[in-house]
Amino acid sequence: MHSTLSTGLTSLAALYLLSPRSHSSWQKLQTAQLLYPENLDWDPIHCKLYIRYGCIATLRRPISANFNSTVLVYDPYKATYDILSFDGITGVDPYHVSGIDYDATTQSILISANSGEPFVTSGSNMTGGNKVIRWDTNTNSAAYTVDLADFTSKLAINNSTGGGYQDFAEDKEGNTYVPSVFHVPAIAKITKDGELSSWYIGEPSSSSKYMYLGIIFHEASNKLGITAPYLGTFLSFDVGSSSPAPTNVSMTWPADGSYTASDLECDGLLNPARYNRNVLLCSENGLQAITLWASKDGFASVEYIGKVMDNSTTDIATWGSPTATVQIQNSIYISHEYFYDLNEFDVAGNRSTFPFVDATADFDKLVLAAGYNVTDC
Repeated sequence: MHSTLSTGLTSLAALYLLSPRSHSSWQKLQTAQLLYPENLDWDPIHCKLYIRYGCIATLRRPISANFNSTVLVYDPYKATYDILSFDGITGVDPYHVSGIDYDATTQSILISANSGEPFVTSGSNMTGGNKVIRWDTNTNSAAYTVDLADFTSKLAINNSTGGGYQDFAEDKEGNTYVPSVFHVPAIAKITKDGELSSWYIGEPSSSSKYMYLGIIFHEASNKLGITAPYLGTFLSFDVGSSSPAPTNVSMTWPADGSYTASDLECDGLLNPARYNRNVLLCSENGLQAITLWASKDGFASVEYIGKVMDNSTTDIATWGSPTATVQIQNSIYISHEYFYDLNEFDVAGNRSTFPFVDATADFDKLVLAAGYNVTDC
């Protein structure tokens, strides 16, 4: 498979890194109209932001699900950007890029180019291709492209067909772990050289909720932490185990019942270096908030320490769903997707600005109040 790195776009729109303290000093990035970013991560070596560039639908066909499947690479210091496109994926329905994650071990960006059908049909249509690309940020080329078809075929169990992929995490050896979102809780493993294996496959579930969503790696405990909405809990997996199995994470929920196990989704999950990897930032679409969970025992247990509602603009408060957070230097930004711009799920309107909001001060306040540390890089 060939990939293309290009610069310059027509039909421009605006995306901002927005500081709530100084709206007059927004950093403005010119990008393609209908950007609709959902996921992103920061390359701290080359100081570039990789953004899932997910043109949900074109203006000419506003009711279609025409996923663009490219990745925008932004250099905020030079105010320049490139676009990564992939032969056989970019512009090919039903592929869409949903997952973006930086791996420090291999200095690579992991990209999930997966079928959009399971997501737009809530798991009723599980067809379409699914691939994971490791993009080497030093050579600006694909180190591997792994097809998940073999793993997905093993998720056809009895009357269930598992699959649907959008996120991943990487351990200290450069292995990538890819969870299944629908019907069968499962995790694929891809080595840094691109070898695929079925690392964990659980029992099918009849639950209408997602199986696995946001996932992180916690190096100090050598564990994966993963959101299991169908169980209403976080789970951990020991990546050093020869027989990996999920362990329930003990969770202390708010006593007032304002946030319960039935609410847990975490479309995105991040354990930022700023909080010494001991705090989870959970992107809760349904609550339109980032909820914070902290641990003092390597994620054997977590306590809820608060939430941050992003109401920085009326537009965000009305339409924005927080889907991811990202740490850039000493700041943590919230990224939003606008799923209902035309009052229909996953159909783009004519939106032309996509602000990323700096919520560092709000996060820091909750973390410090709960007795955890904040560390500048």
